[in-house]
Amino acid sequence: MKGEAWLWLIGGLLFVSLLLREGQLFVVAVILLLVSSVSQLWERYCLHGLRYRRVLGQTRAFFGEEVPLTIEIVNEKPLPLAWLEVEDTVPGLGLTLQPAHVGPSHIPGRRLLSMLLSVRWYERVRRHYRVTCAARGIHAFGPAVLRTGDIFGLSTREMDISQEDYLLVYPRVVPLERLGLPASHPFGEVPLQRQWLFEDPMRTVGVREFRPGDSPRRLHWKATAHAPGQTLQVKL
Repeated sequence: MKGEAWLWLIGGLLFVSLLLREGQLFVVAVILLLVSSVSQLWERYCLHGLRYRRVLGQTRAFFGEEVPLTIEIVNEKPLPLAWLEVEDTVPGLGLTLQPAHVGPSHIPGRRLLSMLLSVRWYERVRRHYRVTCAARGIHAFGPAVLRTGDIFGLSTREMDISQEDYLLVYPRVVPLERLGLPASHPFGEVPLQRQWLFEDPMRTVGVREFRPGDSPRRLHWKATAHAPGQTLQVKL
């Protein structure tokens, strides 16, 4: 719609300049026609041959480590890009990128890494960052949006990069000595009690005298027959 409006405007100026025999107005109309043609050509081919890639130095890291992050932009065509705006979604809390211009994102818990640069024909541009791992878990990088247009700023196009890269950060490793737990009792001094869903009658560890409240099913009749005074015995 914007291109059609420009064509109608330029066509009207050309018609008026020829009708009134105004040379200056005709020159202005021709210049606008050239600008519009260049703008449409730039808008059509500005995203062709444009590649975007993230490279993490490693996909697994320990708490507190620094991981190198490289962002690569390649322009594989003879048409240069006067301006290119990049907005890449990066992890929010826990991970720090340096040096980088990071702002808020519409995605909860995420941030936007912003870049504004120009790319010449057949040029490869790399940006290097350091990621400090200060939170455990799986952290996602991406998606990204590339935005560019013509040199006059009359038109803009966008390209979505849906690819995501992941960084796994392991929990912090703490020596057992700092926890104050002896090596022979890593779970502390609380005794562990096994509770079975179904009792196995073959796994009897002993007998004792019957107490009020014991289930009659736990009576051990053979042990009762041999007990002094034939007192009731129950299984343990």
